[in-house]
Amino acid sequence: MSQALLEIINLIESSSLQTIPNFLIALLESRDPRLWTEATGNAVENWALDLSQRIYVNEIKTVIQSIHGLHFNAHSATADNVTNFSLEKMIDKFRCVTPKTWALKGVAILSILANSSSQRCNAFQAIQGFFLDSTNTPRRVIEVLSRGGWSVSAESICHMVQSVTESLKASLKKLSDPGLYAMAYENLDFDFKTKEPGDQNQGTFSSITTATFIPLTYGTTLDDLRYSKELWEKSSLNPDNPKDSRPPATPDRQYLFERIQERQDSKTVQYPARAMHLKASVNDDNIAIVKSLERQAGTSPEWYHSFVRLCHGDLGMQERHDATTESRAIESTPQERLQFLVTIPGGFHIRMACVDAIWRVHIQPKALCEVRGGIFDQFKILRPKDSSKLASNPTYRMLNDGILHLTSSHLLVCWEQATGFSDLKEFADSDPSWSEIVALSKKICQEKIAGWISEVRRQSEDPRDYLEEGNLLFRRDGLWYCMLAHAMNTGAIGAMEDLLWLWVLMFSGCGKHKYAAHLAKFLRNLHSVYPARLAQVIRSHWVCNPSGRPDGFRGVDWLVERNNLYTKAVTHLPQVIIGGSSSNRTLTHIINQSSLIETYRMVHVNIEQNFYIKHRGTQHAPAKMEVMLQMLQERIRGPHTMVKIEVLNVLLKGAQSYVGGEEAHREDNDDHDEDSPIERDPAHDEPRGMGLTISDFDAL
Repeated sequence: MSQALLEIINLIESSSLQTIPNFLIALLESRDPRLWTEATGNAVENWALDLSQRIYVNEIKTVIQSIHGLHFNAHSATADNVTNFSLEKMIDKFRCVTPKTWALKGVAILSILANSSSQRCNAFQAIQGFFLDSTNTPRRVIEVLSRGGWSVSAESICHMVQSVTESLKASLKKLSDPGLYAMAYENLDFDFKTKEPGDQNQGTFSSITTATFIPLTYGTTLDDLRYSKELWEKSSLNPDNPKDSRPPATPDRQYLFERIQERQDSKTVQYPARAMHLKASVNDDNIAIVKSLERQAGTSPEWYHSFVRLCHGDLGMQERHDATTESRAIESTPQERLQFLVTIPGGFHIRMACVDAIWRVHIQPKALCEVRGGIFDQFKILRPKDSSKLASNPTYRMLNDGILHLTSSHLLVCWEQATGFSDLKEFADSDPSWSEIVALSKKICQEKIAGWISEVRRQSEDPRDYLEEGNLLFRRDGLWYCMLAHAMNTGAIGAMEDLLWLWVLMFSGCGKHKYAAHLAKFLRNLHSVYPARLAQVIRSHWVCNPSGRPDGFRGVDWLVERNNLYTKAVTHLPQVIIGGSSSNRTLTHIINQSSLIETYRMVHVNIEQNFYIKHRGTQHAPAKMEVMLQMLQERIRGPHTMVKIEVLNVLLKGAQSYVGGEEAHREDNDDHDEDSPIERDPAHDEPRGMGLTISDFDAL
């Protein structure tokens, strides 16, 4: 017997079955009938299953312990807990702690198994529940998913929303400790329509005000803001100080390009405020809005005696602020006088005003719409199905993209004419020197683009080519807009500031007098009224960078407009929606969750990244426009028909009226034909609003 046992051991040692696990594996994989009977097979299988179950259960019991970080307390949740969720970290944790179970299941299944073993192990389910709540998922669906282990219950979601809201309030209070933050606010309208309007219920139209706080960065200190008293002492509203009526001086344009310096591309952080059931277009409500925002931040009354607060907004905000500060100048305290508030025009609204000005001059006039080869005719090539909308009420994206494409096409044709090459690729292959390129550029600027205040209509004794004059003026105006857009997107504040002086004149020339007045006032204050340190802080925070990219700078008002867009209940918008639905779509619901808008947005981005949902982005694929742009360039090249319809030189008109006053304004009117389309339309005195959509934000 011992000899047979030794032979068996020797056979095992000489084979690959040198360990017990290998021996068991060979035994289980063998189908030799001498080794297996029905009884032994069932016994081995039951033993293997029992062993596997014990291994898996022990791993699950281990991973659900709180030390592994998979517990989520809905009653004490913060915004960071929600937005910092990472599926990759959960995968690494399960791979490390549950290696055997991970080989069979994925992270979602393991999360459900862990949650079924311990309700406290609910990090995955909590994030899914918060995501479902942000998309207005019906409560019944949430309850079904919570029973299946995919989400926490609807009650837990409510606790989580309340806890995150409280944590955001605490974050706002921390901002007031140093007081280094700016604020921005904007009006938001809602039209609550009823299913069947009746005599007693036609639906309601309500307005609220949304706002956000932006921390001041770039090394800003309190000493940079310690100018409240100094500004009040030299303010024209101060009864002890004579009114200063000096007009703003237009800076020399020669140093435009010398001032282009790109800003740091650090990502901007925002803290959305709780919305207020107040109308920013009403003076009294405007005062209440500022007080509410300061109260949310927890600013002490002593703070207003020494420091100023930067406030970004649109033209309406500036008008309301001027009216309220003038009427409250007799108050005894700086807080009641609102002397601490320094208003900054929003860059996003400035760009909308610029494209609107170009539209008024070059596209809207009916006489210009009928000219073949004119700017409206060229725009129709880019938008063949939107000609009626283009003439009446175009969107911001339509005008922005059209101006950029049209200006680029004009410049390409100008380069063809200047170089003598019909194909600019041949010119590039000729390897021109840099000095030759600069010389050609100057030639194009002198001959193909209207000068700063060029009187192009008196330069020649030949019959006037009105169409070419219009093209010259459009190239100039389009280039000014392209330069402003590029300066704003790259954070080149020096170039942006100087270019806006030119747009002050253009706004004045095309009838946007309010924009011209308020923008000129701000630029003058920035140039000669605000102390140097405060002016530097304003320039550093005039634009923000929500994406952190080198070309990702936007006006601070853009953040508020984006928050408003995500707040509205737009059915086709595949992004953050907190407007509620059905009976939940009320102002109370919207206001209660308004401070969560950025958290909801970041959760959506987080979910899309963690689950690799790439087809839900809002960015449009680059349009295939090669054929369309070739057609556009052919139309620009001509030949052109001779017409007698002139385009108003708004820059010249604005400069004359701005520098020379009303007398020059009347003389300039006498120089133009009586059928000039812009001068007789009183509607041009008011800015035209644009309904913003998600594509308008992509256009930036």
